[in-house]
Amino acid sequence: MYSKDTTDNKSRMLEGRIFNIFRGERGPEEPVETQRVAFDGERYFDIRIFRKKRAEVVLKDKEDKVAVDFTKLLPPKYKLEIGKSWASDHMRNVVHIGPWSVSRDVVGLLHETGHAWNEKDQVGLFNAVYRYNASVMDYRTEDKEKADAEEGLKRAVLGNERNAWAWGLREARRVRRETGVDLLKDFKDVKELKEYIDYFLGGYEQAVDAVKKLEMPYAGPLTAKEIEEYTKV
Repeated sequence: MYSKDTTDNKSRMLEGRIFNIFRGERGPEEPVETQRVAFDGERYFDIRIFRKKRAEVVLKDKEDKVAVDFTKLLPPKYKLEIGKSWASDHMRNVVHIGPWSVSRDVVGLLHETGHAWNEKDQVGLFNAVYRYNASVMDYRTEDKEKADAEEGLKRAVLGNERNAWAWGLREARRVRRETGVDLLKDFKDVKELKEYIDYFLGGYEQAVDAVKKLEMPYAGPLTAKEIEEYTKV
């Protein structure tokens, strides 16, 4: 049995909601799907998927307190979207979230966010791809010029990928310093982290071949010394 005050309060709330809808205002958008990936015994990645594949990712504890909001790590005007693979789209200002099944997959998100921040690297890569394709398609291009274009392409791929990985590892270090959350906890040492990165990239030469075909580049390994430098707290 509701009291008169409770009934009046509900009526006022309903009237306010109807008035907001009439003015074209809506409440917070509700996700159409939510995925959870365990991080440790106390926390989990909460991946919320909205209409048109837009996504939000936060690291929460059992009391739903947010420890890390990955959306806030993005450059201005960027957003997250669910995709078939991990990628950064500079044309649409989107970072695509690929398959995420274990906690260490967060490294992929950090890496692609690094690409989003490294816009100059992306411009340089596009220019290198254009120069390489032009040298291949023009029958008048001399062999030395073709070789120089291919070498320039390799340097662009390597620089683009190395800088994105370096940004991701440094960002993980910053998060650990500021929040105490070690996003790289699943890797027992630098060697294991390097092996994971190398496997994730799929090989440097494979990436160069992919860029030649105008596909997404995935390679550009860091040295163990660089990884140790970027992750040292």
